[in-house]
Amino acid sequence: MEHVVLIAYKLTQYGVTEFNGDIIFTALRIADLPTSFDLKAALNNAKNLKNYFVSVKEAGMYKLYHLGEDHAKELEKGHGAE
Repeated sequence: MEHVVLIAYKLTQYGVTEFNGDIIFTALRIADLPTSFDLKAALNNAKNLKNYFVSVKEAGMYKLYHLGEDHAKELEKGHGAE
């Protein structure tokens, strides 16, 4: 779930504010991060259990919520990315 939140945060820094599993999958591949997990479940869990994402009007699309943004910033600090 952490990779998904971090990738979503990075996408927002490049102007991509809404995304689905396909966009996240492509970004993970470009970043050479693992994709061998249930991406749809990770997105749903991050949305439903952690409130890191919110759904938007278009079905299957998500937007990073401020809690997800804060979590991604903490992940970056922990990995020395800032």
